[in-house]
Order: sequence, then C-alpha cells, then structure tokens
Amino acid sequence: MKLLIKPLMLLFLFISTVATSCSGDDDNNQDQNPSTNSFFCKVDGADFNPQFVSGFNSTISSNTILINGAKSISATQTTGINIFVPNNIPAGTYSLTPDATADYYVYAQYYTPNDEFENTGESATGSLVITEHNTETKIITGTFNFTTNPTAATGATYSITEGTFTIKYSDI
Repeated sequence: MKLLIKPLMLLFLFISTVATSCSGDDDNNQDQNPSTNSFFCKVDGADFNPQFVSGFNSTISSNTILINGAKSISATQTTGINIFVPNNIPAGTYSLTPDATADYYVYAQYYTPNDEFENTGESATGSLVITEHNTETKIITGTFNFTTNPTAATGATYSITEGTFTIKYSDI
C-alpha cells in the first residue's frame, strides 16, 4: 500500500490542481457543490476556508478516497489539504501518525504554493474521526487535526486544527 501512496498522491495533486485552476464566468469563491460539500479547518491558528472542495474515489488501482479542500492564491498557484482514506473505511477514530500496518491506513498533507511536492507538509501526528461514511450515496463526514513534518529537511511544520468536512465523492 505504501508503494502506491506517492504515485497516487501525484495523480490526486494533479487532478486537484487542474480542478482548482479552472475558472468559469461564475467565480464567486463558492464550493463546487455547496449543498453537499463543506470543508473547514485552521492552519497555524488562522481560518482556512477553501474555495474548492472535492472528493475522488480511485477505484482502478488503490481503492482510496481523496478528500481535498483548496483555494487559489493566484492563477497558477493553490494551497490546500489532502486527506487519503481507504474507500471501505467505516465510522471510527483513526491515527494520522503514519502506520502502514494499521487496519485502515489514513494519511493527510498540507501544501502551499511555495512548496515543491517534496516539501509538502505530511501528517506526523493527529487524528481523523469518520462520523459517517455512506458508500451508497458516496458521502463521507468527519473531523480531523494533525501536525505536519516536512518531507524535506528544509520544509516548514504546520498545525492543522478544528478540521471538519462533509464530502460527496466521485469515482475515477
């Protein structure tokens, strides 16, 4: 599973970057589906309210759901949070401390426009609580908090707190 994480992250990062880079005539900083999707957290104590909230279920190779909240900083730069969970994850509390041997491997990251992919802050400690996951309607709800460690020695550390989400995800 761990061998699939990096290629999967690259694929999802590409998809989320493309999705958040596209703009239409109605650029009013609202979620793509505001009646269903919501995402909020604090990053180092400051409110993080993403413009774009989405969820994708990779059914082809990894059976992983990506939960993404992102916002545009400029026409070509975004900042956001990715949370990866198995697509069969039930309601419960899960550690965001990396443990590839866990029954349900969950993972989170925070990225900024100044970070190279290798410098993205990855979850080092924290927790994810799935309060509801309906695989029929493809809606997942939960809360999260985590502290990051950078993947490169020169990267920053971030504190992500008070995270909440409700996401209707799509199969890809």
